[in-house]
Formats: sequence, C-alpha cells, structure tokens
Amino acid sequence: MNILYLSDILNVHDERLLSQFRAAGHEVTLLTFFHRAPELPKFVADLGLKVIQEKFATYPDGAGASKWRLIRAVEYRRDEARACLKVKEVIYKNRFDVVFANWALTSGYVAAHAGAQPLALFPWGSDILVWPKLHRGFAERAVKALRTANLVVCNSKTAAEEAKKLARLRPDAVEVLPIELDGGKFEPRPRNDALRAELGVADRFVIISTRPLKEMYDHPTLLAALSKPGLENAAVVLVGDGNLRADLEKRATDLKVADRVKFVGMVENGRIPEYLAMGDLYVTCSRSDSASLGLLEAMAMGLPCVASDIPANREWILDGQSGWVFPVAKPDGLAEALLKVISDEKNRQEVALRGRAIALARADARKNFPRLLEKIEALAKAGRTR
Repeated sequence: MNILYLSDILNVHDERLLSQFRAAGHEVTLLTFFHRAPELPKFVADLGLKVIQEKFATYPDGAGASKWRLIRAVEYRRDEARACLKVKEVIYKNRFDVVFANWALTSGYVAAHAGAQPLALFPWGSDILVWPKLHRGFAERAVKALRTANLVVCNSKTAAEEAKKLARLRPDAVEVLPIELDGGKFEPRPRNDALRAELGVADRFVIISTRPLKEMYDHPTLLAALSKPGLENAAVVLVGDGNLRADLEKRATDLKVADRVKFVGMVENGRIPEYLAMGDLYVTCSRSDSASLGLLEAMAMGLPCVASDIPANREWILDGQSGWVFPVAKPDGLAEALLKVISDEKNRQEVALRGRAIALARADARKNFPRLLEKIEALAKAGRTR
C-alpha cells in the first residue's frame, strides 16, 4: 500500500506506528505541520520516509499566536485552512491507497475537511476524552473527524465508547486495538543495578514513572505521597520531560524529598527498558488516559504497577490481582497503596506476573498490528473498487 500518514506531534506513538508500517513493506509519505523544534525527530530520517513538511505560525498548537483572544482565533483558523489546502494539494498530486491520520482535533480534522478518502483515524485519547469537553470548537473538530473517517481505531474501550458517544456513531463503528506495545522489546530482564548506582538510588525502593511532566499526569500527587510516613526509604525516578519540570523540582524541595526524586529528562525510546529495569515499582497518577503506553510497557516488563483509579486503567488493572489502583489525586490513598505493595514482596511479584500476562495477551503489537493492517488493506481495496 501507499499510505499518506498525517501527524503533527511526532512522538513515540508515531515512531511505533511508522516503524510497523515500514516493517510490513508499505510505502509511507509523512505529511506534517510539526514546528515544535527546528528539526524533525531523528526517527523520521531513520525510517526512510518520504516527508512533506510545511510550517505555519500558529497551527497546530497555537504557539506564536497573538495574545488577544479574538485575533488569536482568527490566526489559528487561517493557518488551519492553509493546512487543509495543503492536504488537498498533496492528495491531488499523488496516488495514495489510504490516508492514516492521528489526533482527531488536528490531523484528523484537516484530513476530514480536505475530503481525504479512504480515511483511517487514530484518536490518541485526550483529543476525544478531554479537549472536546473544554470548548465547543474542539468538540466540532473531533466530531467532523470521527464521522468522516471510514475506519476509527482506538487503543482502549474507554476511548472507543467516548468516540461513539461524542459523534453518535453506530455501536460497531470503532475498532479497539492497542497497537503500540512492543512485547519483544519490553520483557523481564535483570535489575539494572548500574543505573540505580548512577542515579544514587542503589539502596532504595525505586518507584519509576515514564509519563510526561504535564498537568494531566499529576506528578504532584506522587511527590506528596513520597513525603508520607513509612516511605522514607523510597525514591522516585521520573523519566521524561515537560513544562512542569521546574514546578515539580520546587515542590520536591518544599516537601523535603528532593534528595529522593531523580529527574532523568527525555530518554530515547530504545533505552526506556533500561530505565524500567532499574525500578521496583511503576506508578502512573494520570487524571485521564486512553491506554497508557507507559503503563503497558511496565506491565510487560514484569514490574508491579500502581495506577490512578480511572476507567482506562481499570481496563488493565484489577486491584490486587494485576496491579493496584488508588483514588485520583489522593496522595494519602497512593501512599497507602505503596506501603501495601512494598510490604509484601511475594504477592507483589505474583501480581506483576499476572499483569504481564494481561498486557501481552491484549496489547502486544505483534498480534494486534497485523489485525490493523488487515482492516486498512480492506479499506484501501474498497477505495480502489469505487
């Protein structure tokens, strides 16, 4: 197949999907309006993609727009319209079997508005679970993308049900396929004592998180829990970065836990297993999620996992059976869960093994991505016969 792949974020989710399309032998053209950095991420060149990139002042993330709300809205609409025209131009000048768009509010919307057909849409989570509830314009964009798409793929039942509710889609209109967990790369391995020593946590109980340092992932709850009695020998390792790093560093200092919180920063995806292998426990405090790739990777590695009690996490974690949950944004509840897990090593390992089995059975891309390809190939074939 000749696939036109639209995404403006270009993070690990894109890397996983693009590498799988390329490994399956398909020709892929990446069309992106990415402007978060001067250069495209390294994996784009490594995969040998044909790349079409165009930068606009405010689209897709509103950066660089006027401080005046009305003018900012006009600027964004202008650049969004230019993006739609670019998509139309690229489709007109090339022959693609299918258009695959990520993130309903940006790539998905401009693809739908440009009349891209056949269109496969992959909402990532927040674009249908969070943003449409904040502003009518976001809801309208999500609905347009969802209703125009010939195939909608979500990585969780939670996201799929919200997509169907939001756009009033028929019950069978959305496929649930977690397609990003590399079960061959994320598997149990010996504890990484060298990395523990390098970070100065060799003798501590290490709690690790690989979530971005952004508000939705609620790291303050984790830091507050770390300060509770009984957890004096625990340390937290935060792998990733984000706009809240400085605030979190100050918060750690204020809570007098700064010596037990290690900010690693961004790490190449290929090294994430090394960091997970240094941990004794994985924690995610997210306030909203679809299928958390970080959680699934930790489960596949055989790490015990503690997660916020939200619908998407409950799809994977049955409390005390395949992991543990705690009330959202409740440091005391998280501290209680951590103390329970730390005190029972035998049960901790048994639960971790059950969690690993669930992650591999339901989320391993080695099984699920071929199913996605079958659906996309059927979509492309139907488009050619019209």
